[in-house]
Amino acid sequence: MSNSFSFARVITIFVLLLSPILAYSQTPSARDYLQIGYEKEQRGNTNGALESYDKALQIDPRFADAYYYRGSLHMNAGDLAAALDDLTQAIKLDSGSAGAYGNRATVWKRLGNFKNAFNDISIAIKLDKDQGRRAQSYYVRGLLWYENPTFSLSEKDAKTPEDVRRSLLNQVETNYKNAISDFSEAIKLDARAVDAYADRGVVRGKLGDRKGELSDYEKALQIDPCFARVYYNRARFYSGQNDFVNSLRDYDKAIQCRPDYEIAISNRGYIRYLTKDFEGALTDFETAMRLDPNDVLPYLNRGLLRTDQGKHEEAIRDFTRVTEIAPKDFRGYGARGLAYLRIGKDKEALTDLSKATEMNPSARAMIESEAEKIRTTRKVN
Repeated sequence: MSNSFSFARVITIFVLLLSPILAYSQTPSARDYLQIGYEKEQRGNTNGALESYDKALQIDPRFADAYYYRGSLHMNAGDLAAALDDLTQAIKLDSGSAGAYGNRATVWKRLGNFKNAFNDISIAIKLDKDQGRRAQSYYVRGLLWYENPTFSLSEKDAKTPEDVRRSLLNQVETNYKNAISDFSEAIKLDARAVDAYADRGVVRGKLGDRKGELSDYEKALQIDPCFARVYYNRARFYSGQNDFVNSLRDYDKAIQCRPDYEIAISNRGYIRYLTKDFEGALTDFETAMRLDPNDVLPYLNRGLLRTDQGKHEEAIRDFTRVTEIAPKDFRGYGARGLAYLRIGKDKEALTDLSKATEMNPSARAMIESEAEKIRTTRKVN
């Protein structure tokens, strides 16, 4: 799920609409400036909105709503320090502001302080009486559980490496179950909470509930028939089952709904490669490269395809590009080392293969097995 994916859709969920003001007095009040600022913000005039919120606070330095709106504006603009200051002040002045707690949770999350983010979004859930906003808050907390599977709200004393490993495994399962619970609460409050269905499906899949995963994807697509991310996730599900027909069908739909969906295009290329549609695979890999020149996967997969075609020099160029983009990724060195071995450049092969196994010792057995197969084939030929 990458999943970077989900907070952007709920960033403004806590914005509370003010009652329209039909006419301003000769000397605008703090609330007048707040309304003016909100209207400017809605029109995309960020600087003008900020000036109006500043004026509201100059008139009334204890105006909680103005701190809330200005803090939310800073949050959306990426000024997290200013957002944190304003939202905290809004909460000090109005401890019942669910919106301020909700938006501050988003700020804490972006700052990497997940404990504070959990605490704030939980308070927002308790405070908010609006059913739709509470649904969104449950969804946000579900994302926190899902995106931070090893995070714990309590400190645990793990004495041995095995204790640490077991504790982490238990924490991951617990957090995924908590995510499902919060996504389910969001759905109870809002039957059309399409993101909650989509992400609950992903988490169910991680816990091995394949039937529940597919069911949630289906429900999400009933609500939004062109939800590209859901088609993408379902395509990955099918490819994991070696059902390449349905996987390709869903990648096609994901790309139809979102033509610039680079990772879906790259993955479809790989499925086409597996099913021997080399021309279609090449087209997809090269399209993905244009969309994101810094993604290593299209280069890695095109190199594998060219290896299958016997175009080893071209494959080596692709694998070299992988090492340039991601010098700490062992796959580029491993693949290039094997390619060198195929064309008899044993010295270069040894250098690359040694570096790959040094970078990732767990890949040593796989790399040595592939290298031995190549050496055997060379002897036979």
